[in-house]
Amino acid sequence: MIEEKTARIDNVITADYTLLMNTTLQIRIDKKTKEKAQKVFKEMGIDLSAGIKMYLTQIAQDGYLSFIPSTKKTRAKRKEWDKEVAYALKHGKGYSSAEEMHDAILKEK
Repeated sequence: MIEEKTARIDNVITADYTLLMNTTLQIRIDKKTKEKAQKVFKEMGIDLSAGIKMYLTQIAQDGYLSFIPSTKKTRAKRKEWDKEVAYALKHGKGYSSAEEMHDAILKEK
C-alpha cells in the first residue's frame, strides 16, 4: 500500500515539473569549454543540463550575474587601479575628518 502511494506522488510531482519545463535552450560552445564545464558539474554531482538550469535560475532570481565579465583590457585596467590604490594606501595622507581633508585640498590650490 505504501509503495502505491509513493508511486502516485512521484507521478504527480513529475507531471507538475514537466509542465513547468516547457522551453528548450540550444547554445553553441566550443568542445573544450563544454567538457571542462561537464567535469566541474560532475564533481558537484550534477549533469551539464542541471548546472545550466541552476545558473540561469540564479540569474533570474537575483537579477544579475554572479561574476563580473572581463576582458584582457578590463583586467589590465583593474590591475592598474589596484596599483594606484595600494600606492595611495601606503603613501597617501590620511585625514581625521572631512573638514581636515577639505582644508588640505583648498591649501593645495
